[in-house]
Amino acid sequence: MNIGFLLAQPFAQHALLAAALVAVTGGLISPFVVTRGMSFAVHGTAELAFTGAAAGLLIANNPTAGALAGSLVVAGLIATLGARPRERDSAIGAILAFGMGIGILLLSYYRASPPRRPASCSATSSASPAASYSSWSRSGWPSWP
Repeated sequence: MNIGFLLAQPFAQHALLAAALVAVTGGLISPFVVTRGMSFAVHGTAELAFTGAAAGLLIANNPTAGALAGSLVVAGLIATLGARPRERDSAIGAILAFGMGIGILLLSYYRASPPRRPASCSATSSASPAASYSSWSRSGWPSWP
C-alpha cells in the first residue's frame, strides 16, 4: 500500500479538507483568544466536548450533537463560575477534572452492539457470543490490497 492509494480514498480526502479548514479557522481565531487570555478556557471547552459526546451517545446515539451541547454547557459554567479573571483558571481546572470524570463514567455505561457477521461466516452455536465470534471463518472478510 503506497501513499497514492491512501490519498485516493474519499475518507482521506475528507480528512485533509477538514484539517485544512480547522487550521485556517484556528489561525484566524487564535490571536483573539490569546489576547484575551482565554486559551485555558478554550482548552477546557474543547476537552469537555468529550463529556457531551459521551452523554449524546448514551441518550440519543448522536455524539456530535452531544459534543456541541456539552461545549455550550461548559462555556456557560466557565462564564458563571469564573466571573473574575483571577478566578477563571481555578474554575476551569475544577470543571475540567469533574467533567472528564463524568465523561469516563458515562462512556463506561455505553455498550455498543456487536458487529454484524458477514453472511459467508459460519458461527458455531454457543451460549457465549464471544465464543461464536472467535470461531468465525476469515473467508467472509474483505482482503486489503
